[in-house]
Amino acid sequence: MPTEIEIREFARLYAGMTPEQVAAHETWVAKYRLEMAEEIAQRAVAAQERRDALRAMSDADVVEQTVNAYSDADFDPAPALQVLQYAGFIRRRDLHEAVSRVKTVIKEFDLATAGHHLYGVPGIRHDLYRVLDFLTGEDHSGCTPNPAPFRGAQS
Repeated sequence: MPTEIEIREFARLYAGMTPEQVAAHETWVAKYRLEMAEEIAQRAVAAQERRDALRAMSDADVVEQTVNAYSDADFDPAPALQVLQYAGFIRRRDLHEAVSRVKTVIKEFDLATAGHHLYGVPGIRHDLYRVLDFLTGEDHSGCTPNPAPFRGAQS
């Protein structure tokens, strides 16, 4: 359901258009949305294929891929760690505690910002969701091709 602001913006956009222009614009928007959805789906499939390929490799091959990712990224550890994560090398011992703590911090940020705008908190909150992405291999932030987390009982 569009908001009042969106309705006003649409009204302004369409006010000077002929019916043919409106139809052409709506066709373009529909085509664009379809292309974006297809691109997102293709990225998700490619990411899953990458995970499947890495999980099928031997440990030695995964280590080689990790070293290559590390050196190709100018020695930024994030791509190398992602290779390890996709390959299934995730430390599970403290994972539940880490995920629980990150979720607690996000809830604390939400409470702190209720009714107030605290500079930097939205960015920090997003960064915490990215930490959850990395820890769980799921898409909590909305920025990764990973599958969305199961939204059953919240911990």
